[in-house]
Amino acid sequence: MPLYVGEIYHNVMQQYMVDMAIAAGQTGLDRFVLRVISAETRSRAALVEPYDIAFVSGEHNNALELVQMVLERKASAVVLNKHTCSAEARRILAKTCTEWNVPLIEIEKYKYFSTVTALFEKALRDYYEERTDVTFAFQNLLSQGGLSKHCLALLKKYGYDLDTGYCAAVLYLEGTQKTWFPDEQTISRLKMFVEAGVNEVAPDTVTVQMGNRIIVIFDDKWKNQLEQAVACAIETIPSALTEKCMIYAGIGRYFRGMEKISESFVIASKTAAIQRQRGVKNMALSYKDLGITKVLMQLDGQNEMVSDFCDEIIKPLMEFDRCNGTDYVRVLRIYLEYGGHVDKMAESMYVHRNTINYKLARIRELFGRNLSDLNCRTELLVALKLVEIGEEDERLWK
Repeated sequence: MPLYVGEIYHNVMQQYMVDMAIAAGQTGLDRFVLRVISAETRSRAALVEPYDIAFVSGEHNNALELVQMVLERKASAVVLNKHTCSAEARRILAKTCTEWNVPLIEIEKYKYFSTVTALFEKALRDYYEERTDVTFAFQNLLSQGGLSKHCLALLKKYGYDLDTGYCAAVLYLEGTQKTWFPDEQTISRLKMFVEAGVNEVAPDTVTVQMGNRIIVIFDDKWKNQLEQAVACAIETIPSALTEKCMIYAGIGRYFRGMEKISESFVIASKTAAIQRQRGVKNMALSYKDLGITKVLMQLDGQNEMVSDFCDEIIKPLMEFDRCNGTDYVRVLRIYLEYGGHVDKMAESMYVHRNTINYKLARIRELFGRNLSDLNCRTELLVALKLVEIGEEDERLWK
């Protein structure tokens, strides 16, 4: 749900006949989103963040200094009062913005400069009012699994089609250190970049934050761009943030009707949990690529039959590992992953094949079962997946 800069400028020109032109830099303003900060003073310029638009009014050297400052802070565009700067200063500014590939937009008359600023501020107020209402509606829909009359009225007010297909993607955030977790400010910044990245591929999506999760809601028209949009969102996040946070992304499945979004959200969350268990960060896993795990995800981990199956097949070995500090469950998982090829296991684990054979022999002894038997392998694989899904799902929803 981005704020389209180009549309606002178009409305300003249509309504107020403002004489303005793009003097330098790129011309595709329609995708620059998020916030507007007036950078009329050094202190305000220091607040500029990526995707902001800086309004600069100052004479000569002051304007040059301010523009350089906001460009270094990666502003999306610079709006300049044309008559407060000399022709030479404007030439230098245009050259600087061209080097940064950022639009420099010159306002012809000073009174229109304040008009444009006021219109942007009004557009922002309207935008954030809609954003707040829609975010509230979707947060309730995702957490409660149903549309209340109030939420229904809000979504209808802003023109959402309640009967089309919807799909949720979840980015689960975790600190890179056990003692540090993403704080509210960090998550808000991540959400800003996620929203900008997604809208490069799939405009008019909705991004919602819930705890350590950022959820993106796609409607039916973006079905073929889902994975590309989520990948673009992750790529847009600066390395300074990805160094602090690990991102595990899962993409749900499409359901017809907005009231079904909560089901897609649960599936996407579980898929993100599986990605976390696999240790694959900063990449998205789609529900459609899960294979047999799609079936296992539908089983209730609290079901007595599921619990009995896991208790019988794999829990004794897990308990042995816990009590003795061994890694037999990990060895068994890799054994199944490599189809019983000991040499490949030894290579991937950086140990001698004799070490692998010894551990496999101990597992057979503890289990009293034939690991080369297909039925035995199948049961072990299913039990391991059920346990992993349950553990990661529980961790994710804490």
